[in-house]
Amino acid sequence: MQPVTTSKMTVALMNSFPLLLEGMAGFIKDNHENVEIVSQDISMLQVSERLQYQQVDMLIADLSGQNETAFIGCGRLLELCSAQPRLRVLIYTHCKESDVLSKLAARKNISIIERSHSLGQADYYFERFLSGEQVLSPLIENLLARRPECDFGKLNKLTRCENDVLLYLFNGLSLGQIAERKNLSVKTISAHKCNAMRKLHLANDSELFSLRNSFTYL
Repeated sequence: MQPVTTSKMTVALMNSFPLLLEGMAGFIKDNHENVEIVSQDISMLQVSERLQYQQVDMLIADLSGQNETAFIGCGRLLELCSAQPRLRVLIYTHCKESDVLSKLAARKNISIIERSHSLGQADYYFERFLSGEQVLSPLIENLLARRPECDFGKLNKLTRCENDVLLYLFNGLSLGQIAERKNLSVKTISAHKCNAMRKLHLANDSELFSLRNSFTYL
């Protein structure tokens, strides 16, 4: 009688820091014999290009790859999920942008774990993910529950320059890149951003980027 063999689940990994990528791979190999790591990349762009030709069961990734913002990484990931609807994704991230996270959490094949959890806690959520659950760790659920609502009256108070600066930021440009495009100083661009945040009563960049969908894109 032939022994029963169970095929391993294939996994692609992505993290912008090679040492963290190696650490993640080592941890998974040491604790999960039924998982085979088939690729390790440093950006969501590399992952999306690789998976055009190499099918895997799961992707475990940070949201911000090398030379990618969380917003850009999110967009590339959602495009990948649309192209491969059976791909299951586990996001292991420090991202606290509730607007970005809410887009991912809306997909049943995407789970999200906040990276401040201990390895033991992360492995507990990883086991649940492997069993087929959609997992949102408590820290992620709390961020989504606190997502601020947009006050369109406040948006109308922004000047054209302030609105333009936010639009460029939401499209992934840095203050320096915006300054070059607008032919202004970085100090002036930073002032426009600060004035916009003051008018919108926003305390930090996380709150600012949660309003991204309220703006018309460039």
